[in-house]
Amino acid sequence: MAGVFVNENVARGVTGANVKAGISNVDNAAQQPEQQISLPWALNPAFSWLDYHNDLEVRLNPGTILSKPLPQHTTTPDTLASVSISPLDDTVAEASKLGINLTSQNSYEDTVFQMATPTFYFILSGRAMRMGYKIPIPGLVTVAGVKAIPTSPQVASQSTIGNVGGVPIYAAQWELWYLIELPPKREQAPPPNFALHIAGDQVPPDSIQVPFSPTDTNAVIAMPTTSTLQTR
Repeated sequence: MAGVFVNENVARGVTGANVKAGISNVDNAAQQPEQQISLPWALNPAFSWLDYHNDLEVRLNPGTILSKPLPQHTTTPDTLASVSISPLDDTVAEASKLGINLTSQNSYEDTVFQMATPTFYFILSGRAMRMGYKIPIPGLVTVAGVKAIPTSPQVASQSTIGNVGGVPIYAAQWELWYLIELPPKREQAPPPNFALHIAGDQVPPDSIQVPFSPTDTNAVIAMPTTSTLQTR
């Protein structure tokens, strides 16, 4: 390709030592037009959420206890294995029909006791990201109509994961367990979502606004033009 492309200054006939074709000195280091111009980053804290996810998990212990008797003679412990791993012999093909061994070698019966009340565990867990503002860890005061009592474990973490022009991006995670003294009295609504600006018990609207175009600021109010069909 030698001789096909030539230096642009040569092609344009530029001969000045301080002038080059295709290069502007507007953005020299000392004269950038963007210098001394700044934009405010601050915004409404309600709109600073980048991500917010909050789950309310319920675990129930029905209050049943399994009581086991002591053996009166030597017994063989049960196993889920159907065949020995080694050696491989003809018994493997026959045992393969069984899969998991669920046949017990014992004939004793257990006794089940039922407590007067069950135990409910409510677990509030989630994660969030936020710009410029730290993330308050949410907690339960009441749940299902009764007082929520913190229990173990209670775990939360917060860190700085980003930097946008000096504005920090915070991230947080949490897992908080709660007990209740009384059985639940009503249903529990899901936690709200701050990033999506919606509550867990939000009532759906009757209708949803369809998308529409913004107003054309250059439009001029005028009567529509008409055309006359001419015939010969």
